[in-house]
Amino acid sequence: MTRKTNNTPVEWHDPNDAPEITVEDLKRGIWAIDGKVVSENEGRTAFTRKLQEYSRELNSEKLKK
Repeated sequence: MTRKTNNTPVEWHDPNDAPEITVEDLKRGIWAIDGKVVSENEGRTAFTRKLQEYSRELNSEKLKK
């Protein structure tokens, strides 16, 4: 037998509403490429390169349409 639920509203939390990343959070971060710990400079360089590759891929896909 099912029981009638209360009509009390459930508090909703936006799953995309994450806390802001602080400078302290970023200082604790560790850069790694394929599981190998690298310097911040190496990590940023690799990240920038991947973003540029991805951007080129997106642009070429848009041109095909």
